[in-house]
Amino acid sequence: MIWMALLASGLAFRNGEHFKIDFITSRLKSRHQTILSHGMNLLSSIFILCIILWGIPFAKLGFFTISPGLQITMFLPYLALPVGGVIMLLNLILFTYPLFKRSQQKES
Repeated sequence: MIWMALLASGLAFRNGEHFKIDFITSRLKSRHQTILSHGMNLLSSIFILCIILWGIPFAKLGFFTISPGLQITMFLPYLALPVGGVIMLLNLILFTYPLFKRSQQKES
């Protein structure tokens, strides 16, 4: 379940569907929508970097812990945090780059 949720979050970032507040953004001007979108993408990337950087020590810590139910190391479930974070960050970059280029072209 953990792996599925984090991998699906990466796909949501690729399509730009993860963090949106349409009620507010639809009432703004185009320029303000772009600024708000870039700000949200920046905050999202900082949050994802925190997930990656703090998920690695958790995965290492779980390497020596055995799950009582499945009899596997907890390294595998905890590894979902940094791996899912990397996938989310890559997909966020893939979504943000064309958006940034379009906003650059509109200004010039």
